[in-house]
Amino acid sequence: MNRRHLVRSASWIGVAILAFGPRSLLLAAAQPVTPQPGAVPLIQDEPHTLGLPLHFWNMTDPFHDRAEGPLPPRTGLDSLRTSGSAQFSAAQLRAVVENARPPLIVVDLRREAHGFADGISVSWYALHDQANVYRAYVYRAYVYRAYVEAQQHEQQQLAALRGAGEVTALVPDTKPASGTIGEAHEVRLSTGIMITERALARALCPGYFRVTATDFIPPASVEVDRFVAFAPGLPPEASLHFHCHGGEGRTTTLLAIWAMLHHAEMLTAGEIVRRQMLRSAWSSAHP
Repeated sequence: MNRRHLVRSASWIGVAILAFGPRSLLLAAAQPVTPQPGAVPLIQDEPHTLGLPLHFWNMTDPFHDRAEGPLPPRTGLDSLRTSGSAQFSAAQLRAVVENARPPLIVVDLRREAHGFADGISVSWYALHDQANVYRAYVYRAYVYRAYVEAQQHEQQQLAALRGAGEVTALVPDTKPASGTIGEAHEVRLSTGIMITERALARALCPGYFRVTATDFIPPASVEVDRFVAFAPGLPPEASLHFHCHGGEGRTTTLLAIWAMLHHAEMLTAGEIVRRQMLRSAWSSAHP
C-alpha cells in the first residue's frame, strides 16, 4: 500500500466513524445484569454524547472551588497547552481537536485493550479496570515486548468483533469500591468499523502517543522514561490531550509529570502535584 493510499484510507476512516457513531447504538436491554466474578466483559466506556468528553479540563481552568489552605502558584500553567479527560468517542475527539490549538497530540494512557465500534469507545473491563495487567513487565529489557504484545492483543480482540456485524456490550451502572461492575445494562453496538485509537487519532489529528499504564498502579519507570524521551521531539507549538478511562488517576499523574518537565526548576514537586489535583477530574471526584 503506497503513501497516498494510506492517507486516503485514514481520511475515509475518520469521516466514516464520525458519520456512523451516532447510529451505532442499536438496542438497550430493559433488565440490569451483573457480570460473573472474574469475567472480563466488553463495555461501552462512557455515554455517547455530543461535545467534549466527560471530565474534560484545560490547564487554563481555575483550581477547584473547594480547595482549602494556601493555593499553589499557577506559574506556567497557561502556557502548557494541555488538557485531560475521560475516554472519548470519535465525535468527542473531533470536539477536542476543534477546542485545541493545532497541532494536537493525543496521549493515550490505557494499558487495557480498547477501541471504537463505529465511533463509540469500547474496552474490556477487569477488576479495578486492570485488564492486560498480566502483560506488564518487570525488567527493562522486556518493555518493548510488553508494549507490543498489549497492542497486538488489542488488535486481535477488535478484529474478532469486526466480522460479527453487531455485538453486546455492558454499560456499567454501578462500580463498587471492590473494583467490580456492580450492575450494568446491555446495549447492542454495530461493529461495521472496528478500529484502534491510534487509527482514529491519526485520522483526526497529527499525532498519537501511548503510555501503557494500569489504573490504580503508578506508571512503570520504563513507561515514564519513554514519555520523557518522547517529549523533546514535539514542536514547541504543539497541544497535548491526555486521557485514561475515567480521566482521573492516570491522567492527573501524567499531566503532573508533563508539568515537571517544564517547571521543575521553578516549583517543588509537591506544588506541581497539588495544583494538578486541585484542577483535575480527580479533585471533583475526591473533594
